[in-house]
Amino acid sequence: MNINTFSERLRETRRSKNLTQAQLAKLSGVTAATISAYESTDNKKGCNPSLDNALKLAEALDISLDWLCGSIVNKDKIDTVDFLKMLVKLNESSRVSVDVVDIEDTDIMGKVFNAYNLFSEDEHWNNAQYCESNNIPPAWDLPLVGFENCHISKFLTEWQKMKSLYDSGTIDESLYKLWLDKQFSDIEQKEKEEEEYQKELEESLKQGGE
Repeated sequence: MNINTFSERLRETRRSKNLTQAQLAKLSGVTAATISAYESTDNKKGCNPSLDNALKLAEALDISLDWLCGSIVNKDKIDTVDFLKMLVKLNESSRVSVDVVDIEDTDIMGKVFNAYNLFSEDEHWNNAQYCESNNIPPAWDLPLVGFENCHISKFLTEWQKMKSLYDSGTIDESLYKLWLDKQFSDIEQKEKEEEEYQKELEESLKQGGE
Protein backbone atom coordinates (compact mmCIF):
# COMPACT_ATOMS: atom_id res chain seq x y z
CA MET A 1 0.00 0.00 0.00
CA ASN A 2 1.23 3.48 -0.88
CA ILE A 3 0.49 5.49 2.28
CA ASN A 4 0.75 8.85 0.50
CA THR A 5 -1.72 7.73 -2.16
CA PHE A 6 -4.05 6.34 0.50
CA SER A 7 -3.91 9.61 2.45
CA GLU A 8 -4.59 11.78 -0.58
CA ARG A 9 -7.43 9.64 -1.92
CA LEU A 10 -9.06 9.33 1.50
CA ARG A 11 -8.98 13.10 2.02
CA GLU A 12 -10.12 13.94 -1.54
CA THR A 13 -12.99 11.44 -1.47
CA ARG A 14 -14.20 12.53 1.96
CA ARG A 15 -14.23 16.17 0.87
CA SER A 16 -15.92 15.38 -2.45
CA LYS A 17 -18.76 13.78 -0.48
CA ASN A 18 -18.96 16.83 1.83
CA LEU A 19 -18.16 14.80 4.93
CA THR A 20 -16.25 15.99 7.97
CA GLN A 21 -13.81 13.64 9.65
CA ALA A 22 -16.29 13.29 12.51
CA GLN A 23 -19.11 12.37 10.11
CA LEU A 24 -16.94 9.80 8.33
CA ALA A 25 -15.96 8.40 11.72
CA LYS A 26 -19.62 7.88 12.57
CA LEU A 27 -20.29 6.18 9.23
CA SER A 28 -17.22 3.93 9.27
CA GLY A 29 -16.60 3.16 12.94
CA VAL A 30 -13.02 4.45 12.59
CA THR A 31 -12.30 7.25 15.06
CA ALA A 32 -11.95 10.84 13.84
CA ALA A 33 -8.46 11.02 15.37
CA THR A 34 -7.40 7.94 13.38
CA ILE A 35 -8.89 9.35 10.16
CA SER A 36 -7.02 12.61 10.77
CA ALA A 37 -3.79 10.66 11.16
CA TYR A 38 -4.48 8.69 7.97
CA GLU A 39 -5.07 11.87 5.99
CA SER A 40 -1.70 13.25 7.03
CA THR A 41 0.95 12.77 4.32
CA ASP A 42 4.08 13.24 6.43
CA ASN A 43 4.59 9.48 6.91
CA LYS A 44 4.39 9.70 10.69
CA LYS A 45 4.76 6.39 12.51
CA GLY A 46 1.41 4.80 13.27
CA CYS A 47 -0.41 6.36 10.31
CA ASN A 48 -0.33 3.20 8.22
CA PRO A 49 -3.95 1.91 8.17
CA SER A 50 -4.89 -1.65 9.02
CA LEU A 51 -6.72 -3.65 6.36
CA ASP A 52 -9.83 -3.70 8.56
CA ASN A 53 -9.91 0.09 8.89
CA ALA A 54 -9.14 0.63 5.21
CA LEU A 55 -12.07 -1.66 4.32
CA LYS A 56 -14.41 0.17 6.71
CA LEU A 57 -13.47 3.54 5.20
CA ALA A 58 -13.84 2.27 1.62
CA GLU A 59 -17.30 0.88 2.40
CA ALA A 60 -18.38 4.06 4.20
CA LEU A 61 -17.24 6.17 1.24
CA ASP A 62 -18.69 3.64 -1.24
CA ILE A 63 -15.45 3.35 -3.21
CA SER A 64 -13.17 0.51 -4.27
CA LEU A 65 -10.70 -0.66 -1.63
CA ASP A 66 -8.17 -1.35 -4.40
CA TRP A 67 -8.37 2.22 -5.62
CA LEU A 68 -8.24 3.72 -2.12
CA CYS A 69 -5.11 1.71 -1.32
CA GLY A 70 -3.43 2.65 -4.59
CA SER A 71 -3.62 -0.76 -6.28
CA ILE A 72 -5.52 0.76 -9.20
CA VAL A 73 -3.45 3.46 -10.88
CA ASN A 74 -6.11 4.81 -13.21
CA LYS A 75 -8.58 6.84 -11.15
CA ASP A 76 -10.98 7.04 -14.11
CA LYS A 77 -11.24 3.29 -14.39
CA ILE A 78 -14.44 1.97 -12.85
CA ASP A 79 -14.71 -1.75 -12.18
CA THR A 80 -17.96 -3.60 -12.83
CA VAL A 81 -18.78 -3.95 -9.13
CA ASP A 82 -17.92 -0.30 -8.45
CA PHE A 83 -20.35 0.75 -11.18
CA LEU A 84 -23.11 -1.50 -9.85
CA LYS A 85 -22.61 -0.22 -6.30
CA MET A 86 -22.92 3.35 -7.56
CA LEU A 87 -26.12 2.41 -9.40
CA VAL A 88 -27.60 0.85 -6.26
CA LYS A 89 -26.59 3.94 -4.28
CA LEU A 90 -28.14 6.21 -6.90
CA ASN A 91 -31.42 4.33 -6.54
CA GLU A 92 -31.68 5.63 -2.97
CA SER A 93 -32.15 9.20 -4.23
CA SER A 94 -33.36 8.70 -7.81
CA ARG A 95 -35.71 5.94 -8.88
CA VAL A 96 -33.95 3.53 -11.18
CA SER A 97 -36.13 1.37 -13.41
CA VAL A 98 -34.81 -1.67 -15.27
CA ASP A 99 -36.54 -3.74 -17.92
CA VAL A 100 -35.36 -6.55 -20.18
CA VAL A 101 -36.41 -6.35 -23.82
CA ASP A 102 -35.64 -8.23 -27.01
CA ILE A 103 -33.88 -5.74 -29.29
CA GLU A 104 -34.72 -7.94 -32.29
CA ASP A 105 -38.44 -7.46 -31.68
CA THR A 106 -40.01 -5.03 -34.18
CA ASP A 107 -42.52 -3.96 -31.55
CA ILE A 108 -39.77 -2.98 -29.13
CA MET A 109 -41.13 0.49 -28.38
CA GLY A 110 -44.42 -1.00 -27.30
CA LYS A 111 -42.62 -3.12 -24.72
CA VAL A 112 -40.89 -0.33 -22.83
CA PHE A 113 -43.74 -0.06 -20.33
CA ASN A 114 -41.56 -0.30 -17.28
CA ALA A 115 -39.65 2.86 -18.14
CA TYR A 116 -42.87 4.72 -18.95
CA ASN A 117 -44.54 3.57 -15.74
CA LEU A 118 -41.61 4.92 -13.74
CA PHE A 119 -43.58 8.19 -13.67
CA SER A 120 -46.82 8.65 -11.76
CA GLU A 121 -50.07 9.96 -13.26
CA ASP A 122 -49.46 13.30 -11.52
CA GLU A 123 -46.00 13.56 -13.08
CA HIS A 124 -47.41 12.82 -16.53
CA TRP A 125 -50.10 15.47 -15.93
CA ASN A 126 -47.57 18.04 -14.74
CA ASN A 127 -45.42 17.35 -17.77
CA ALA A 128 -48.40 17.84 -20.08
CA GLN A 129 -49.26 21.12 -18.36
CA TYR A 130 -45.68 22.33 -18.62
CA CYS A 131 -45.48 21.50 -22.32
CA GLU A 132 -48.81 23.20 -22.98
CA SER A 133 -47.86 26.39 -21.12
CA ASN A 134 -44.58 26.57 -23.02
CA ASN A 135 -46.24 25.80 -26.35
CA ILE A 136 -44.24 22.63 -26.99
CA PRO A 137 -45.53 19.16 -27.91
CA PRO A 138 -45.96 16.93 -24.83
CA ALA A 139 -43.32 14.21 -24.76
CA TRP A 140 -41.06 12.21 -22.47
CA ASP A 141 -37.43 11.54 -23.26
CA LEU A 142 -36.59 8.11 -21.88
CA PRO A 143 -32.91 7.07 -22.14
CA LEU A 144 -32.34 3.43 -23.07
CA VAL A 145 -29.01 1.91 -22.04
CA GLY A 146 -27.56 -1.44 -23.04
CA PHE A 147 -24.48 -3.23 -21.69
CA GLU A 148 -22.17 -5.60 -23.47
CA ASN A 149 -20.94 -6.87 -20.10
CA CYS A 150 -22.95 -10.02 -19.32
CA HIS A 151 -22.38 -9.66 -15.58
CA ILE A 152 -24.00 -6.21 -15.57
CA SER A 153 -26.95 -7.40 -17.65
CA LYS A 154 -27.57 -10.41 -15.41
CA PHE A 155 -27.25 -8.36 -12.22
CA LEU A 156 -29.69 -5.71 -13.44
CA THR A 157 -32.27 -8.35 -14.32
CA GLU A 158 -32.06 -10.03 -10.91
CA TRP A 159 -31.67 -6.76 -9.01
CA GLN A 160 -34.94 -5.42 -10.39
CA LYS A 161 -36.75 -8.44 -8.95
CA MET A 162 -35.06 -8.19 -5.55
CA LYS A 163 -35.56 -4.42 -5.45
CA SER A 164 -39.29 -4.90 -6.02
CA LEU A 165 -39.45 -7.40 -3.14
CA TYR A 166 -37.52 -5.01 -0.89
CA ASP A 167 -39.57 -1.94 -1.86
CA SER A 168 -42.81 -3.83 -1.20
CA GLY A 169 -41.62 -4.97 2.23
CA THR A 170 -41.60 -8.65 1.26
CA ILE A 171 -37.93 -8.92 2.31
CA ASP A 172 -36.15 -6.80 4.91
CA GLU A 173 -33.08 -4.60 4.51
CA SER A 174 -30.65 -7.13 5.98
CA LEU A 175 -31.68 -9.82 3.47
CA TYR A 176 -31.60 -7.31 0.61
CA LYS A 177 -28.06 -6.17 1.51
CA LEU A 178 -26.93 -9.76 2.02
CA TRP A 179 -28.13 -10.57 -1.50
CA LEU A 180 -26.31 -7.53 -2.91
CA ASP A 181 -23.05 -8.43 -1.17
CA LYS A 182 -23.29 -12.00 -2.50
CA GLN A 183 -23.84 -10.73 -6.06
CA PHE A 184 -20.92 -8.32 -5.87
CA SER A 185 -18.63 -11.00 -4.46
CA ASP A 186 -19.64 -13.51 -7.15
CA ILE A 187 -19.08 -11.00 -9.95
CA GLU A 188 -15.63 -10.07 -8.65
CA GLN A 189 -14.67 -13.74 -8.42
CA LYS A 190 -15.96 -14.56 -11.90
CA GLU A 191 -14.21 -11.60 -13.49
CA LYS A 192 -10.99 -12.52 -11.72
CA GLU A 193 -11.24 -16.07 -13.09
CA GLU A 194 -12.00 -14.74 -16.58
CA GLU A 195 -9.00 -12.41 -16.42
CA GLU A 196 -6.69 -15.20 -15.31
CA TYR A 197 -8.01 -17.47 -18.07
CA GLN A 198 -7.46 -14.73 -20.66
CA LYS A 199 -3.88 -14.23 -19.49
CA GLU A 200 -3.20 -17.96 -19.67
CA LEU A 201 -4.72 -18.11 -23.15
CA GLU A 202 -2.63 -15.19 -24.38
CA GLU A 203 0.52 -16.72 -22.90
CA SER A 204 -0.29 -20.06 -24.55
CA LEU A 205 -0.82 -18.41 -27.92
CA LYS A 206 2.38 -16.43 -27.51
CA GLN A 207 4.40 -19.57 -26.75
CA GLY A 208 2.77 -21.39 -29.64
CA GLY A 209 3.82 -18.67 -32.06
CA GLU A 210 7.46 -18.75 -31.02
